[in-house]
Amino acid sequence: MYTIAAYTHTESEVKEINNLFEVPEYLNRYSMVWLDITRPTREDIDKLGEIFGFHQLALDDCLHITQRAKVDNYGDYVFLIIKAAEYTDRASTYQISMFLGKNYLVTIREADEKHLAKPIFEKIALKNQTVVKNGGDYVVYLLIDHIVDDYFPIFDRIDDEIEEIERNIVENLSKDSINDVFRLKRQVLVLRKAIFPTMEMILCIQRGDLPHISKKTLLFFSDVYDHAAEVVDLLETSRELISGAIDLYMSKTQNTINEVAKMFAMFAIILMWPTVIGALYGMNFEFPEKKWFGDYAYFFALALMAVLMTVTWIYFKIKRWV
Repeated sequence: MYTIAAYTHTESEVKEINNLFEVPEYLNRYSMVWLDITRPTREDIDKLGEIFGFHQLALDDCLHITQRAKVDNYGDYVFLIIKAAEYTDRASTYQISMFLGKNYLVTIREADEKHLAKPIFEKIALKNQTVVKNGGDYVVYLLIDHIVDDYFPIFDRIDDEIEEIERNIVENLSKDSINDVFRLKRQVLVLRKAIFPTMEMILCIQRGDLPHISKKTLLFFSDVYDHAAEVVDLLETSRELISGAIDLYMSKTQNTINEVAKMFAMFAIILMWPTVIGALYGMNFEFPEKKWFGDYAYFFALALMAVLMTVTWIYFKIKRWV
């Protein structure tokens, strides 16, 4: 799908187009043109090369969706890649590529996330002066700022899930708990691979040596960098919480093992008395008890076993070992 937003200080036009070769007409009529393409094909990328003269390496990067966030200076234009994120059942990232020139901005999005571009299109359609009086670099700032801000609710949700997992570990230890912890650990790793390169990209922009990014817009990117730094703090906090959940699981497991071992040891000691007495009376010797108790000697041995086992159990209770 192709969406074009063309505007000047006094007029604007936002519409969907069917053919990329309509773009030069808007470039001639308006001082700023933003072309947004979602889920591009190889043919779309080749047409962009014909219309704008973009370098083949940059065009190829638009289709190779495993790229890191980065910014490249091609002289007449700046090429940027950033990773946006979403979290449903798991964390996933999708690539957004941008070509920023003197009077144009081309964005190529791997996924059609309407909440990302739609609010900006609406501002342009309404001739919002904050947007239409600035160049394409301001739109780039709005997009990157929105992408970075989208990370905050993701980490809030991850932290909530970690708290729930910790509660389950404490109340009902099971293998599912540790599986959930490692699942979240993988999700955080996916997000980490997207966030740190994004910070590097924003730092490159802040250096102020890129064409078509004004000093006025650089101030806004400083604010974006602060937000990105907050996201990194949330990322590190989530990693620590996950490590804490793993430690809690291991500690809880070890405590359970210790409790079981302690119970086995206590029962072994309690059952030691019947074993010793039974072995003693099992020898082929004449014992005085037989003379003393006669036919009741057998019951005397059983009673002795019971008494010693009971005394041992009471001793454990007094010591609070059970």
